[in-house]
Amino acid sequence: PRTNYLKIGIPFTDGNKGMEIGADLKDAIETNGSSLKTDLEKSITLGLIDNAWKEHLRDMDELKDQTQSASFEQKDPLVVYKIQAYKLFEMFLDRVNKEVTSFLFKGTIPVQSTDNIQEAQEIEYDDDLKTNIEQQKEMEDMQRNAAANANQNTQVLEKPKTFKREKAKVKRNDPCPCGSGKKFKQCHGKK
Repeated sequence: PRTNYLKIGIPFTDGNKGMEIGADLKDAIETNGSSLKTDLEKSITLGLIDNAWKEHLRDMDELKDQTQSASFEQKDPLVVYKIQAYKLFEMFLDRVNKEVTSFLFKGTIPVQSTDNIQEAQEIEYDDDLKTNIEQQKEMEDMQRNAAANANQNTQVLEKPKTFKREKAKVKRNDPCPCGSGKKFKQCHGKK
């Protein structure tokens, strides 16, 4: 049978948390399902690493706040931060390894009974509904374009440029640069 679908979503769960994995339908058919294994492993690993990395970044923010008080304890905050950050990273790697292996070993693809499985059928819409759907898509596209343009139009404030002297600063008791022969403080350096 000819299909119009290129990607399929495969539910995968370990009993506690679940993920939906995207897989290429054509590859799955050609390899007789063996490409699904690779897709599952890759997607699960990347998903779990992504979640753990976000949590790690939150932990690093908390660590930054905690190490600022190290100076009160007569300790160098930078040294304390480096030591604690390394420990947090090691814990992150350990947590990722455990989560990925646990999820892959305990995980299963939930299967429904074959009695309820039916072939997907194309839904036919009447002309009014098609028009409404097309108008809604156009509105969403316009909103996306407006949001993108708004993001482009926001100006980024530049840092003020540091002033650098070309000549050495004239000191109060130096001769005035105007050539009067007086001290700078008595000529152009008056307040």
